Parts: sequence; C-alpha cells; structure tokens
Amino acid sequence: MMKKKWIMLGIAALLSSSVLVFGQPNHVEAKTSADFSDLKDLDAATKAKFDAMISAGVFDGVSDSTFGLKDEMNRAQFAKVAALIYGLKVDDNLKSSSFSDVKSDDAANGYALPYIEAVKKAGITDGVGDGKFDPAGDVTKEQLATFLVRGLGQRDEAESKQGVKDETVSEWAKGYVALALELKLLSNGADGKFGGSTNATRDLLLVGAYEAKEVFVASQPSPSPSPSPTPTPTATPAPTPVYTQTPTQEPTATPTATPTATPSSTPSSTPTATVPPITGYSLELGETVQSIVFDSVTTGEGNSLKVAKSSNTINTPFVGTNVTTITEPVLVTLDGEIVVETIPSYIGLYEVTNEGIIVKFINISLTQADVIDSETYELTEGSDNNHLTLSTPDALPDGAVKWQVRTSLSHVTLPKGVVFAGDDFESGEIEISNPNMVIVLAAVDLDGKIVAYASIVPTLSPPGDPGGNPSCLPGDPTYPVCIPIVIPPGPIVTPPIP
Repeated sequence: MMKKKWIMLGIAALLSSSVLVFGQPNHVEAKTSADFSDLKDLDAATKAKFDAMISAGVFDGVSDSTFGLKDEMNRAQFAKVAALIYGLKVDDNLKSSSFSDVKSDDAANGYALPYIEAVKKAGITDGVGDGKFDPAGDVTKEQLATFLVRGLGQRDEAESKQGVKDETVSEWAKGYVALALELKLLSNGADGKFGGSTNATRDLLLVGAYEAKEVFVASQPSPSPSPSPTPTPTATPAPTPVYTQTPTQEPTATPTATPTATPSSTPSSTPTATVPPITGYSLELGETVQSIVFDSVTTGEGNSLKVAKSSNTINTPFVGTNVTTITEPVLVTLDGEIVVETIPSYIGLYEVTNEGIIVKFINISLTQADVIDSETYELTEGSDNNHLTLSTPDALPDGAVKWQVRTSLSHVTLPKGVVFAGDDFESGEIEISNPNMVIVLAAVDLDGKIVAYASIVPTLSPPGDPGGNPSCLPGDPTYPVCIPIVIPPGPIVTPPIP
C-alpha cells in the first residue's frame, strides 16, 4: 500500500503543478505541436494533449520538424516516459541494473538504465522473465494498457475485474485492457477490436499517458481533505478535544487502508504471474505449402521448443508451470514443419527448460489470406505438353509488391502474414511435372508475406478424349495438350500430405 500511495503522491506533485518540471531551460522557448509537420492535421482537442506533453518535456520529436506520430517505441524509451509521467524517483548515478540485459554502456539504450530500475521498483513491470528486461523490444498495445493502469496504482482493480471478451487480447491482459478502456486511457480500433498484440505507436503512448494523468488529477479531491486537520493549532486553548479528534481520525484511516491493501495485494501475484511472450520469430510455409515452419526463434541456453495446435485461442501459462501438466492442447517437440489442417487456427509455441518449466509462450492466430478473384488471371496451354501459361492479374492487391508462385499436390487454404517462400513470377510459363499438380499464386509484401493468393487447379481431359474441350488433341499418346479448366479457389481444406 505504501508503494501505491507513493506513486500517487509523486504523480500528483508532478502533474497537478503548472511548472514544466521536464521543460527546457527558461531561456529556450518550449516546443508545441505546431513545430512538427506530422501533427498539423490533428484536431484541436488532440493537439492540446500533444502540446501539454511536449511542452512538459516528456515527449519530443524524432527530428526538429517531425514528431514520428506512428513510430513504434521500444521498452527502454517507454521506461523513461513512464518514470517521468508518474514522477518516479530516478537515481541518475546508477551504473548497474538488476536486469542482465540492461547495460550502462549500451550505446542505444544505456541511457534508460536508471529509468528501468525506477519502473521496476514502482511495480509497473517486472521485465520479460529470466532476469531480462528486453530494452530494445517492442511495447504491444496490451502491455501499454497494463503499464498505464499499474502506474495509476490500480493493479489490484484490474486483476479483479472481469476482462474484455476480445480474442485479440491475451488472457493475462484482459482485466487491464477492460480497465484501460473504462478509464478511456486507450480505445478500440475501427473494427471494434483492441488489437492487443499489435505494437503501440508514439501517438497511442502520448494520448494514453495524458489520459492517465487526467484520471489521477480527477481523483485528487480524496487526498485534499488531509490538510484539513491543520487548523488544530486554533484549538490550542482546548487541547483535550484536539487529542480526542486526532486518535479518532487515525484509527479510522489506518484500518481502512490496511485491510483494503493487504487482501488486494496478496492475490495480485497469482494472475500476473504469466510467462513473457516469445518475440523475434517469423513463420514461413514449409515444403508442402500446407505446413508452417518457425524461423529466427532463439531460446535460452539448454532450453527447447514445444508446439501445439488448436481451433481456439491457447491461454498463456503461469510462471512455474511444467509442460507435462498441459494436456489440452497436445504439445509436441518442435523439430520441423507443422501441418495446418484448417484455417482459422491457433498455434501455441512454448519455450521450456531442461526440467520442463515453461519460461516463454506465444499464441499465434492464423487467419485466411484474401482470395484472388479467378476472373483476374488466366491459365492457358503452354509451349509444349509439360507447360502451362499463367497470366497474372493486371494489378497487385493493396500492400503487395510482387507475385510469387509455387506448386502443390493438393488445393490449399493459405494464412495471411506468413512468408510464402515461392519464386518471383510475372506472367509466363510454369512447368507441370505431375498431372495432379496445383499452381499456387501469391501476392506478397516486402517481407515475402502472403497478402492474397489463388490456388489454381488445372483439370485436364485424358489422352485421346477431348471430353468436350476442343483444345485437346484426340489420339495423342503423350501427356494431353488442352486448355485447363480453372476451378476458382475457395476455403477447401484437404487432409495433410504425409
């Protein structure tokens, strides 16, 4: 309870003051939103929030003329902002950190060491686990909601609150997001979803920090009566009643605060003890197109990876959970490709120690990529019996930069945002080495990730039988030469190929 009270007193002193505590020297005129070209189109109300935080020195631009509205902020930068916003005590003389990956000589993030220690001491964050803070890591929107709520001293309220019913929010963060939305610190996206796993941008952080300040200032009337007993000196001629009043107030305040804080803080450790997320991974289609391969996943020394599939969101495990206790969904060792039978689908990736203790986890949602209209491309016969000619659509879908092609032995449904791992392709011929071959055309972004796709199934008549298709050559003993009949792709899912 003392920690919560200390944080609130600190922020009260900082944010209710008209003095620009974090401002620039008196002889330098403070910047405003008008100094940054990317803030000129903000509405007046939003500009006022930006002006308040910029003039207070809490935020600055990424250059003299650009604020960096949609730039992402890493955890080190957030630690500094949080320490300033909540008026935390920062020891600028600190040269060593309680986190193994926070170093004062880190050229990029070493400046944040004292701020990181301050937010840890205040209970805003405990790091990502394994004694690490991950200063260069991204701050997701649900993490931002959690940090802002904890900084307001409302950790207990969030963890006892019924969470949002939103599949885009991790289980551990649902209560925090619910309270952040209720307090109007943050808001849902245009689609009505919070988007908890998306990275928070600088505009979200600034507005959220501003709103957190407003919430606290609005709660200030509660502590203001405290000075009321100050007129006690007036009652000097009657010391007896004064002593009678003082004890009456003290016991009232003490038991009220103590029982409230004690039971609240005790259970708080249980729901928050969830393992940190696995970061830095990428997903790529495997050899069979219908399988997934994890790439760029690093683990702690001696640790291994386990994976599970489910048709429902997979909950984040608690710290200390042994992987052997998880029976649903079924976990297997990650040592190759993962066949995905259906989409949408969920994949749970677990990092475990030699003793089987889960130390990190990520729940990955796979949703179907957009399907390319079959009328926008054309498949015709090629230069010989073993080739077909594919003419790609005239325009790429939004977000895509090029076409790629692969082949499969079955019709597939592809997930959005997964690396396609195909060959770059423009309209031209494709070799057909198998009569059952399916051509998979994908529009991909700069990272090679699927934006939209078409699964094109050529249907050929048997040799010597035109089958109603005038392009087939009757009596030809070789592979049939005919114009394929293209079946438009759809959400058809075939059993996995062994």
